[in-house]
Amino acid sequence: MFTTQVGLPPLKFMQRIRMDKAKQLLKDTDVTVTEIALSLGYPNIYSFTRAFKIYYKVPPIMMRRTSS
Repeated sequence: MFTTQVGLPPLKFMQRIRMDKAKQLLKDTDVTVTEIALSLGYPNIYSFTRAFKIYYKVPPIMMRRTSS
Protein backbone atom coordinates (compact mmCIF):
# COMPACT_ATOMS: atom_id res chain seq x y z
CA MET A 1 0.00 0.00 0.00
CA PHE A 2 2.82 2.45 0.84
CA THR A 3 4.47 1.90 -2.54
CA THR A 4 1.19 2.53 -4.32
CA GLN A 5 0.59 5.79 -2.45
CA VAL A 6 4.15 7.18 -2.48
CA GLY A 7 5.54 5.61 -5.63
CA LEU A 8 8.57 4.10 -3.88
CA PRO A 9 9.09 1.21 -1.51
CA PRO A 10 9.56 2.34 2.12
CA LEU A 11 13.32 1.75 2.20
CA LYS A 12 13.90 3.66 -1.04
CA PHE A 13 11.73 6.49 0.25
CA MET A 14 13.76 6.71 3.47
CA GLN A 15 16.98 6.60 1.47
CA ARG A 16 15.79 9.50 -0.67
CA ILE A 17 14.94 11.56 2.41
CA ARG A 18 18.34 10.84 3.97
CA MET A 19 20.27 11.61 0.79
CA ASP A 20 18.36 14.84 0.16
CA LYS A 21 19.08 15.94 3.74
CA ALA A 22 22.75 14.96 3.42
CA LYS A 23 23.09 16.95 0.21
CA GLN A 24 21.46 19.98 1.82
CA LEU A 25 23.72 19.77 4.88
CA LEU A 26 26.83 19.41 2.73
CA LYS A 27 25.94 22.43 0.63
CA ASP A 28 24.56 24.74 3.31
CA THR A 29 26.59 24.00 6.45
CA ASP A 30 30.11 23.33 7.66
CA VAL A 31 29.06 20.22 9.60
CA THR A 32 31.57 17.40 9.13
CA VAL A 33 30.74 14.43 6.96
CA THR A 34 31.00 12.21 10.03
CA GLU A 35 28.48 14.34 11.93
CA ILE A 36 26.13 14.28 8.94
CA ALA A 37 26.42 10.50 8.67
CA LEU A 38 25.69 9.95 12.35
CA SER A 39 22.84 12.48 12.42
CA LEU A 40 21.13 10.65 9.55
CA GLY A 41 21.32 7.30 11.29
CA TYR A 42 24.31 5.74 9.58
CA PRO A 43 26.47 3.72 11.98
CA ASN A 44 29.73 5.17 10.61
CA ILE A 45 31.20 7.41 7.92
CA TYR A 46 32.11 4.45 5.72
CA SER A 47 28.57 3.17 5.26
CA PHE A 48 27.31 6.71 4.69
CA THR A 49 30.00 7.53 2.15
CA ARG A 50 29.32 4.32 0.26
CA ALA A 51 25.56 4.92 0.18
CA PHE A 52 26.03 8.56 -0.83
CA LYS A 53 28.41 7.67 -3.65
CA ILE A 54 26.05 5.02 -5.00
CA TYR A 55 23.11 7.43 -4.85
CA TYR A 56 24.75 10.58 -6.28
CA LYS A 57 27.69 9.02 -8.19
CA VAL A 58 30.13 11.29 -6.31
CA PRO A 59 31.57 11.10 -2.79
CA PRO A 60 30.16 13.52 -0.20
CA ILE A 61 33.33 15.63 -0.14
CA MET A 62 32.94 16.33 -3.87
CA MET A 63 29.36 17.47 -3.33
CA ARG A 64 30.62 19.97 -0.78
CA ARG A 65 33.36 21.24 -3.07
CA THR A 66 31.05 21.74 -6.03
CA SER A 67 28.67 23.83 -3.95
CA SER A 68 31.25 26.35 -2.71
